Amino acid sequence: MLDRALARAGRPLDELLARAGSAHRGLALFRARSPRLHVVACSPSIIRVPDDLPPATSVTGAWIDRSTPDALPSALATFLAEGQPPVIITFGSMRGLPPAELRAAVDRLLEAGRRVVVQGSIEGGAESPNLMGIEAVDHQALFPRAAVVVHHGGAGTTHAVVAAGVPSVVVPHVGDQPYWADRLHRLRVAPAPVPLAGFSGSRLADAVLATAADQNVRVTARTLAAAIADEDGIGATVALLERAGTAV
Repeated sequence: MLDRALARAGRPLDELLARAGSAHRGLALFRARSPRLHVVACSPSIIRVPDDLPPATSVTGAWIDRSTPDALPSALATFLAEGQPPVIITFGSMRGLPPAELRAAVDRLLEAGRRVVVQGSIEGGAESPNLMGIEAVDHQALFPRAAVVVHHGGAGTTHAVVAAGVPSVVVPHVGDQPYWADRLHRLRVAPAPVPLAGFSGSRLADAVLATAADQNVRVTARTLAAAIADEDGIGATVALLERAGTAV
């Protein structure tokens, strides 16, 4: 999966290097494999683990910080305490959505009686007591308070939402994000991904409202969260590194 994504992303650079007479490939380093240890920092409850993994490759489980999460900002904590769990919209560093369409989706959710938290800027439209914009916060503290999390399908965000036990609606942008969007859909904790090409605010809002109203999706999300609750990907990785070091 990662190999294919990097190959697509690196193709223009590879072609440029080839035309310049170079035998090197721009992203080949990232596709390298160690004969001693190759770590896959993913939950086997989310990904499909192949039966033919090389002996040095280990799927460690989710890399999730189990320490006490940071406190939420007071204004956000107050907002969360004053009503029903909101729809949380966060796209990380992704900036591909048309602002007007994103605002249309937010307005549609508000009209339907949903409360909304947007991480990042939200342009235009009227202010609402049911809408709050926020900057960076600890997802471990925020996501469990959500009705639905709308996100881009990055690997880290995907694992954080799954660990929180809440449903997703995914708008994948680049790289491996379509893979994670597809996995969440196949695991029945998210609807079919909302495509970025021709993105429509009404289509996103429809997907969110249907997901938020589906109790089966929420139950499945909680079951999946329980499945990864005991995974200690960080600890497993440390043990693998220490074992590899002593084998030198």
